[in-house]
Amino acid sequence: MEIQEKAESRNLDLQFVSFTVDPNHDTPDVLTDYMDRYGVDQSNWQFLTGYSEKEIETLMLDSFQSTVLNDPEDPDILHTTNFFSN
Repeated sequence: MEIQEKAESRNLDLQFVSFTVDPNHDTPDVLTDYMDRYGVDQSNWQFLTGYSEKEIETLMLDSFQSTVLNDPEDPDILHTTNFFSN
């Protein structure tokens, strides 16, 4: 994945962590398929799931000053760009 390649080219020893905002859909198998599809090197990148929607809502508000909008009729989860920039 490009961000991992850039970090490696600059000799940066980084660990990446991603967490789903849709834990009911994003099972470990779904996330593994995603990592494989996009060529994620799993040696320094962890993908997290398995928590409740309430826990992710609290994390989003406390850590990212953002909300998560989850419409059961729409497969997309909406969140602000603050989610990516912190």
